[in-house]
Amino acid sequence: MGGRQLVDRRHRRGADAERRTGLLDISMMATLLQITGLLLFLALWGAAWRKQPNLAFGIFIGVVIAAVVAALVRPFDMHNLPIWLPPLPFAVVAVSLLCFGIRAWFLGRDR
Repeated sequence: MGGRQLVDRRHRRGADAERRTGLLDISMMATLLQITGLLLFLALWGAAWRKQPNLAFGIFIGVVIAAVVAALVRPFDMHNLPIWLPPLPFAVVAVSLLCFGIRAWFLGRDR
């Protein structure tokens, strides 16, 4: 029984060593990357607010909409990923560009 505990202890140390990279734990590194990303986003948003307030207001509205959608939509397992979900961003961009093109086509004739 004593030998088994020694092996388990060594195995646990090995697993802990695999999780560590240098001085930082993986979860700590992820947290620091998230904080850095947030600070970078806020700095860029602040610059946009000074230069182009309309752009910054649009970014703010987009972030609010994304936060509401993220709060309402439950996370799902990657094994049960719907087939339509991966190409959805491309479809949204394509339909948006089509709508803007049609709008520009009709507004361009009046001017």
